[in-house]
Amino acid sequence: MLIPFEFPTKEEAESYKDKSKSVENVHDEKLQILLAEDNMVNAVIAKAFLKKFGHEVEHVENGRLAVNAIENKAYDLVLMDIHMPEMDGMEATFIIRKSKGSDVLPIIGVTAEAFTDRHREFKNSGMNDILTKPFTEQQLASVISGYGHMTTDDT
Repeated sequence: MLIPFEFPTKEEAESYKDKSKSVENVHDEKLQILLAEDNMVNAVIAKAFLKKFGHEVEHVENGRLAVNAIENKAYDLVLMDIHMPEMDGMEATFIIRKSKGSDVLPIIGVTAEAFTDRHREFKNSGMNDILTKPFTEQQLASVISGYGHMTTDDT
């Protein structure tokens, strides 16, 4: 019995190669990161990885607190859990995107949902990228590596 196999396209191969950068090579710049996550275990793990990378991290437990934090401080990047109490990540992202100058703020959605149609919905709410839980240190490093140069100070 043969198992069907297809070789990846050039684009798929390049995408995989980009995602396999070593953790040491993607943290040249110290970022101010807002972590919106209601699960304390997930928050502790994400904060530990981010601090290991050399970033400053502020943690809030729901979307409403994330919106308030962004109104009061400039961040380089936001990790936004999708499902949180009081205000979810999609609603918080939508509100943040309506604010002046927030279009350059990278918002990475974090979710256990793995379906691409749901990821598309999250991106349509204004998120730049999606990170699926559980994630590894390498996956987190890879997803944030492309956004370090997009700070709110560049506008």
